[in-house]
Amino acid sequence: MLVLVTYENYPSGSPGAKRNHSLAQAFYAYGYDTLVIHKGEISQQNNIPQITLYRNNKYNKWLLFWWRTLCELRLLRKQKNIDAVVIYSCGLLLGKWIIKKWCNYHGIKVIFDVVEWYSKEQFKHGLWSLNYQTKQFENSHIIDKKCRVITISKYLRDYYENKGCTTARIPIVCDKNIIAEPSIIRTDSYRTMIYAGSHFDMDNIPLILSALASLPKQLLSNIKFEIFGYSEEYIKNRIGNEIWTKIEDVINAHGRQPNDIVMKAYKNADFTILLRNPNYRVNQAGFPSKVIESMSQGVAIMCNYSSDLKDFLTDGENAIIVNELDVNSLAQSISRIILLSNDDVQRLKLNSIETVRMKFCYEHYNDEIRTLLS
Repeated sequence: MLVLVTYENYPSGSPGAKRNHSLAQAFYAYGYDTLVIHKGEISQQNNIPQITLYRNNKYNKWLLFWWRTLCELRLLRKQKNIDAVVIYSCGLLLGKWIIKKWCNYHGIKVIFDVVEWYSKEQFKHGLWSLNYQTKQFENSHIIDKKCRVITISKYLRDYYENKGCTTARIPIVCDKNIIAEPSIIRTDSYRTMIYAGSHFDMDNIPLILSALASLPKQLLSNIKFEIFGYSEEYIKNRIGNEIWTKIEDVINAHGRQPNDIVMKAYKNADFTILLRNPNYRVNQAGFPSKVIESMSQGVAIMCNYSSDLKDFLTDGENAIIVNELDVNSLAQSISRIILLSNDDVQRLKLNSIETVRMKFCYEHYNDEIRTLLS
């Protein structure tokens, strides 16, 4: 038996939860009796056995999740042979250490799924941020060479291989059944871009809006930018009135919305836009889930290269690549998508779907799973 432990709202309440579910499906398809311990509610549409540790009291839920997880593992071990425990998250960092020690004591393989390593630039207090220091300690000390590691990127894979860990790189993966065909086939010159997120500065939203404001009016009139996660008032206050007055007719700001609303909006868009600073460790170590969320719905992506995206995206084939993080380069790329023929837009969308089918479906990673569990 393989047990996956996650503090996420499994199976689809967050990008992390979706990753947990895809990995659980991958282990199950590989032939393992798989069970997920999580804090979400039981999903009736899920073929993976689950134990939920959901509690209404958030302090109980957070502080004691690891303890209740350990109790469940003890009970399971009396009933079945546990081959491995995959740890994604379990509330307190102390809980990960205790579960790791318990597994080591009983000869159970410990596998950490590592998907991020923060940068000081993310936090107001930089190096002194508690979140920064906690993740730093976890990645460099809690996970030792006795552990096996699933990494989401080459950056993390190389780090843990050098540390002596058995390591497999598995990027964002998904179930092939969620892949959809493009729902919008353009017959006009109109283009819709979409952004959904909660990192206004890290995702360079001010830069994107400045680039839009720099476009000639005749081009700007052919594009609409849907923004999920921020209100019109917030955006206006952040970028100033001068830029806002140039682009207000182009922007539809929706604020925070449920995931199902956002996914419907993806299906009506032509391009997702995602810009990350490739020099920040967080963008080297992680892998943007938005890439797969959009491409799997037949929405092409406009982005710069960060993380391992260069291994999967090719300019003009399945993406539009922004060469530099500056207004001129971004304005050129936005102009380019406006001027693309409808046939080229449709080709990019179809190639995006094919990329997900060929490179991001979990069944393509059996060799990596074999490496971890051998």
